[in-house]
Amino acid sequence: MEDLLNRIISKLDNLEQGQKELGDRLDNRIDKLENRIDKLEIRMENEVFDKMAALFDGYLHNAEVLDEHTKILNGHTKKFDEHTKILNGHTKMLDEHTKILNEHTKKLDEHTEILDEHTKILESIEDKISSHDIQIQVLDKTKSNKRKVK
Repeated sequence: MEDLLNRIISKLDNLEQGQKELGDRLDNRIDKLENRIDKLEIRMENEVFDKMAALFDGYLHNAEVLDEHTKILNGHTKKFDEHTKILNGHTKMLDEHTKILNEHTKKLDEHTEILDEHTKILESIEDKISSHDIQIQVLDKTKSNKRKVK
């Protein structure tokens, strides 16, 4: 029995030794994993956080540029509104002048009709005068001929 006890104790010693070795290996692996995690954290801090900072700086720069462009656009919009107001005033004035021009055109057309009528009357009078001048010339010749005959 003592032999059995010695074998059991030996096996227990072996088990304890195996557990100790296993524990040491686990501790060693945990240390290595912690070391890798530390390196990964440092790498993330160096790379990721730097990249995030650069992205944030880019975001801030884009926001500033957008604000500048918004100010410029607002200035152009203000000028556009001013020019639109001026253009509307000119359009109103042009409409008024067009109305006046149409009235004058109508009066001019009326005067042109009257002038055409007067021109026809004058041409008729002129024709009559021409015909009377011829008749007067004929009479004058006839009268002159009669005097010569006498």
